[in-house]
Amino acid sequence: MQSTADKLLPVAKIVKSFGSGDQVLIRYIVPDTELVPEVPVFLHFDGLPVPFFIESINQRGDNGAIVRFFDSENLSAELSGKEIYLSRKENRNHTSDNFNDPDLLKDFSLLSPEGELLGTVKNIYNFPGNPCLGVLSSGASGKELLIPLHSDLIVNINRKKRQLTAILPKGLLEL
Repeated sequence: MQSTADKLLPVAKIVKSFGSGDQVLIRYIVPDTELVPEVPVFLHFDGLPVPFFIESINQRGDNGAIVRFFDSENLSAELSGKEIYLSRKENRNHTSDNFNDPDLLKDFSLLSPEGELLGTVKNIYNFPGNPCLGVLSSGASGKELLIPLHSDLIVNINRKKRQLTAILPKGLLEL
């Protein structure tokens, strides 16, 4: 059986409370970590990991963020100095196989769920908190489209065929 230390990976540290007392300022320990509301993070209390869900997160530069946890009013002062952990499984599923090295996605075809060719990935833009694919449109315009590199949009990666399948919001291709 794995110990808790083997299952959790420290990714950030809470520096201090922020604002009205229901937010905290964090600094990332592991570069390029992405904390998202759908995935619980863990804080240790009395030696035990306690799950917390993120209500909101606003990136602050390359290595920090302002975070509000669900149901944590008046708790932010107690959280100062605590490390934030991610499940190694969640961290691996969220980043490594999907988008750990986005440069490997260059020259992949971008397809709609119906198999329609939308374009070809030509650039990777690592905007803080919002990495994007620069996709050369397959349409007559041949313009570059910015597609957020996010698991809600990119739903499948076929490395063998060098294809990405994306469900894009209506109107994104017309921008």
